[in-house]
Amino acid sequence: MSLIWRNTASFLTSHGRNATLFNGIYRQMPKCFATKTGLQELLSIENDNTENLELPATAPREVLTINKAIWDRDPNSTWTLYRMLEDVNKLNLLSPEDHSFVLGTFKLKKHFSSEYVEQCKERILHVLEKQHELGHSLDIRDYNTVLQFFGGLGDINTCEKIWSRIKAHKIRPNIYSYNLYLKCQVHARKGVKAIQIFEEMCDTGVKPTDFTFSCLIELYGRINEIEGAERIFNAMLASRKEPESLFVPPNLNIYNTMIKAYGRANRFQDAVKTFKTMSRNGISPNLNSFNFLLCSPYCEWNYAKSLFHDMQRAPFELNPDSQTFYYLIKSSCMKGYLIEAMELFSLMQDTYKVKPVRRIYRLLIRAHRHKKYTKIRDHLEKEYHDRKAELSP
Repeated sequence: MSLIWRNTASFLTSHGRNATLFNGIYRQMPKCFATKTGLQELLSIENDNTENLELPATAPREVLTINKAIWDRDPNSTWTLYRMLEDVNKLNLLSPEDHSFVLGTFKLKKHFSSEYVEQCKERILHVLEKQHELGHSLDIRDYNTVLQFFGGLGDINTCEKIWSRIKAHKIRPNIYSYNLYLKCQVHARKGVKAIQIFEEMCDTGVKPTDFTFSCLIELYGRINEIEGAERIFNAMLASRKEPESLFVPPNLNIYNTMIKAYGRANRFQDAVKTFKTMSRNGISPNLNSFNFLLCSPYCEWNYAKSLFHDMQRAPFELNPDSQTFYYLIKSSCMKGYLIEAMELFSLMQDTYKVKPVRRIYRLLIRAHRHKKYTKIRDHLEKEYHDRKAELSP
């Protein structure tokens, strides 16, 4: 076990913090699966102090055109215009900042395919390579963009290489850098490393944000150390009366993360209690708050139905989404209420105009696998096959 981990209480004490926050026994979980990328070769390129070729700030027509595509958040047009400039040897018209903006257009979507990921990887690598050829040193914005992309994929190996490059070039990470790197460690369930990052933030004078604490709460939920999550959450609640505290008062995201952490720990009643205290503390639950309760396997069918009705009434007035219906249909299928499941399936499409996702079809097909449901299963399978291309995962 890491010495830094064992001495976390001493670290917090030395910073004038509550040393009981991280008391307890922690462990590092196995490494997550990391996708292979072609970034390794690029990251191995050493900084050869190439002369900076940045041009004076100008706005020729070509630059204005690509800037418009960037601000329109049109990655395909941005890429097309970028390659056109490259074909006529005019990439030097783009400043390092312009290159950073181009790089930032290639982001992960909410639902992305493997083809889209590979396309974005190729484009990111190409822009980074051109920046290197032009002598543009990467700044922290560029590294943050790449950290966000590969961290979103759960590619811990590439994120580690990116972080090593930041440190090797003595670039000072900002709060976004630390939060992105911390989030990646959380997804990889690397508890010791995550705490080391948190300690480094404090040592370098970077004040943690609510996102930082949300990551730590999520970490403890993932590694089944719910007591650690509770300590952070309680310290955040106490910070309302302590203006100089390291912590910040919990916001909507913090409450939702805590509800989800309780759900992972099979402590559904504590999740409900946290949900109910939100309004009393001036925080209005959103759709995620309801969905995180519905996704718990300990959410009883009758309570799930009441949540479904409550979210649409005052004061919440929230419309259910595909996730909401997935959890409701899953709950009804687990109870064997297949008629109710099919009624919900029709309700989401006919009344709420919510397009089903693929996993809802797969869930219903499995639930009707018994031979007495052959006609229903065949109908679902045919409909799923016909609509598969247009449905999100």
